[in-house]
Amino acid sequence: MLGLAVGIIQMCAKHNIYYWFSAMDPALNRLLGFYGMQLNPIGPLAEFHGARRPYHVCILDVLERMYQNHRDIWELVTENGQIWPADLKSIPLCQPRAHTDSSVVTC
Repeated sequence: MLGLAVGIIQMCAKHNIYYWFSAMDPALNRLLGFYGMQLNPIGPLAEFHGARRPYHVCILDVLERMYQNHRDIWELVTENGQIWPADLKSIPLCQPRAHTDSSVVTC
């Protein structure tokens, strides 16, 4: 699963993709949380090959969370910051969050 995450994050960097949308079992989203990759629910559960919930996240939020809480995984998926920089504020899509520490960014 971690190898798949590395591939997805690196493809997003290559193609300038900043947002993920997904419909998945909530248990899978919890599993992604072990790597700092959980997505934000944006709707109720729906029946689609089992119970699924729609999710959304800005990849920069995922990377910030990884950088702060799962540094070893961040180093792996970003090739030590060569693919995505540690200073995500340098990416124009992101602005500092008003309600938290200025080092945390959101899209």
